[in-house]
Order: sequence, then C-alpha cells, then structure tokens
Amino acid sequence: MDRFRYRVKHQKMAPFHFISQLDLNRLWGRALRRAGLPIAYSQGFNPRPLLSFGPALPLGVESRAEYWDVFLTQKLSPEEISNALNKEVLPELKIEEVSSLLLSFPSINQSIKGVRYSYYFPYSIKERANLSPGEKGVEEEKRERVGEFLVVLFLFKEEKILYSPGKWAEILEKEWGEDPARIVKEQVLW
Repeated sequence: MDRFRYRVKHQKMAPFHFISQLDLNRLWGRALRRAGLPIAYSQGFNPRPLLSFGPALPLGVESRAEYWDVFLTQKLSPEEISNALNKEVLPELKIEEVSSLLLSFPSINQSIKGVRYSYYFPYSIKERANLSPGEKGVEEEKRERVGEFLVVLFLFKEEKILYSPGKWAEILEKEWGEDPARIVKEQVLW
C-alpha cells in the first residue's frame, strides 16, 4: 500500500493549552477521521492512525508552532488537508501550514535544532512609563528593560534541552518578582 507523509503546523492557544499531549493526539486522530482523510493505520490487533508528534509542550504553555506528521494512503494537496482539518477544529487549534515530505525525511524530533518562546508579563509599558522615577523600585527598573515580553531561545544539544520553559519562568519570577502571565512557543528552528 502506498503511503504519503505530510507535516502539519498548527496553533495551540488558550484554552487548549491545558490539553495534554495524549489528549491532543486523540483529538487530531478524530479530526482526521471526521474530515474523511485517507489515514494510514498501524498494523496489529489495535490499529491506530499513523501520527507522529514533536516534543510534548508543557501544560499551560500556548503555541503558535506545534508540529506533527501524518501518513495518508492517498496523495492530496496540502491545501486540501489544511482546509478539511480546519473545518473540524476550533480557531485556537487552527492549521497554519501543511507540507508534503519524503518518507525518508527525518522525524520531527531529529530535525528540531531549537525552540523560541515568548514570556508575556501582566503589566504594560504605558503603566511603567507613567511612574515617576521615585516610584520606580529597583525591580521595576529591571522589568522596564524587559518590556512587555521577553524572548528566550532554547537550543538542543545532543538530544537534551538546555532549559525548559517552566524552569525559565521560575528564574524570571525570582529575578523580577513576577510570574509571566503567558508563555507562548513562537517558533521551531530546523
């Protein structure tokens, strides 16, 4: 049987940032079936859709760049797949891009070189700008250098990530005395 491989990029925005990776796997399997796409299944007693996800996103972290691979039994255009799946899911899980891949192309986990996250804080630049210099404490001045959000790039080295987004949130909370209101995975580096 012929198989065709596609890489799907989608969003995972609030409130879906509280869905676990296992539940997300089931969600996309069901969306593929509802969309009527010709999914390839594993062999054996309990066949499952052939889906392969990238590294699991920590619970509570939003994403504009989640990736997974799917194998289909029929060649379709990326637009057909994208349109069919977007009809089956809410806008917070919107498919951004679908790419056709060779079967021999490296997996997502083998291809990823790094990830870029943004940490959004619950205060605004305007609020800080209205404070007089005497009202600004040392911590407030540190925050002003950060702005409304901080971008952190995590690079992978020999299959181990140097830091996790949750660990950085703890570091930022200790350094600036305030937790980020949101953490968003913005980009995957290939």
